[in-house]
Amino acid sequence: MARSSSTPSLSLPPPVPPPPHASASAPANPPHPPPLLSGTFYGREPFDPLLILAQITLLQFAFYAALAATTLTLNAITGVSTPLHYQLFSADAYDTSAIPGYVSMAAFLLTAAAPVPAAYVAVVGRARRAADFAATVYLGHAVAVGVYGGEIPRRLGWWAVMVGGGVIAAVVAGVAAMRPPCDEGAVALLGNGTGGNSSAAGGGRSRS
Repeated sequence: MARSSSTPSLSLPPPVPPPPHASASAPANPPHPPPLLSGTFYGREPFDPLLILAQITLLQFAFYAALAATTLTLNAITGVSTPLHYQLFSADAYDTSAIPGYVSMAAFLLTAAAPVPAAYVAVVGRARRAADFAATVYLGHAVAVGVYGGEIPRRLGWWAVMVGGGVIAAVVAGVAAMRPPCDEGAVALLGNGTGGNSSAAGGGRSRS
């Protein structure tokens, strides 16, 4: 009599999923590094110290060129013969007891009201940075005056004109930078072709 032989069926255990740390997929929302560590300083723009240094240098040069030209023009109109270097770099030149003092103050404030903002729009062209660059330029001038005189300026009239000129330059430059057509600023002036092409392709950069 034949016996029926049957092979028992083997059931395999279900596959074990890999542990969470072995997943190759990146987290949905990775933490963002601080702005300076991610290479940005002003919003989304990359932080480029060489570009900023070049902009400050150009603005400082434009400031002294405009101040010298304005001072010489007012000297010619009023007949003042004070040496130019004294008017530019001496706090004692801002003497309200004589006409040359008023000429020096007027030249300084006129330079802050028009030539410096115009240079800022051409070199930088960003309204958000106007106060920073104005403070840098006028702080540099204060250092130059201190070096020229051998001490920290003590004349209150000079400090009043300095602070007033810096505020005027920052406000006028900020307002002027928010008006078209100063889109490209330093990119066009310094020849940064890559940044200029990308900005043009995106329809120009923001004014703020």
